[in-house]
Amino acid sequence: MDIYEVQNRNQQLMMELFKPIAFMGIQNGRLCLMEESEENLRARYEIILKQREEAYKRVEEAKATAKYMDDKVAYYEAILAGLAPDDTNPKNWTAENRPKHGA
Repeated sequence: MDIYEVQNRNQQLMMELFKPIAFMGIQNGRLCLMEESEENLRARYEIILKQREEAYKRVEEAKATAKYMDDKVAYYEAILAGLAPDDTNPKNWTAENRPKHGA
């Protein structure tokens, strides 16, 4: 997966992650307006559990993205220090010299 695919996937993930949380918030808001009952309380509780699960997923994905960016920064630092060739400009790539990051 190249940088463009990673960036596109990250954007798609963010959009997918926020949809269910927004919907659960609407559901929870409607439940809060209903008459109090144990069934209503349990339904709100289940929504909160799902929201927490989604939040933890976002944290893990954010950690993965941060690691990817840390690796990318380190790669550029190696290039700037003269420790690695500058193969970052796609304009100069050929089928033979195109970098295989993460491979």
